Amino acid sequence: AVARQGAGRFLLEYVEGVTGRPRPVPGPADLVIDQMTEAGGWIVGTPDAAIEAIERLQERSGGFGGLLIWGHEWASRECIKRSYELFARHVAPHFDGSIVGTRASNRAVTTKSMMLNQERTTAVEAAQRRYDDGRSD
Repeated sequence: AVARQGAGRFLLEYVEGVTGRPRPVPGPADLVIDQMTEAGGWIVGTPDAAIEAIERLQERSGGFGGLLIWGHEWASRECIKRSYELFARHVAPHFDGSIVGTRASNRAVTTKSMMLNQERTTAVEAAQRRYDDGRSD
């Protein structure tokens, strides 16, 4: 809610009112974040949404060497720090290659876990059949 107010006021009051530049989206203030995100001008949301938005920017631009994070501090200090932490832990590693090993390990563990789960289920079902067969004698 605070970020929505800040974003709306920034674009509608500062950009248009103070600088005299036309607003890039029509508003109203409470929809500015959604409109700027949809237009590709801002990246707002989950780490996965940020990754998708940056990939779209790379595709549209042909690639770029850096990304500037511009913070207006419309949220609390704790929320801003959490946002930067999520970006550093989940988004940046996607692009610098440092998460490749972690993702490969996760895929291997997930695959092995599914296989072991199936083997366990099959073994339990076989034991149940043997038990049921022994009771019928």
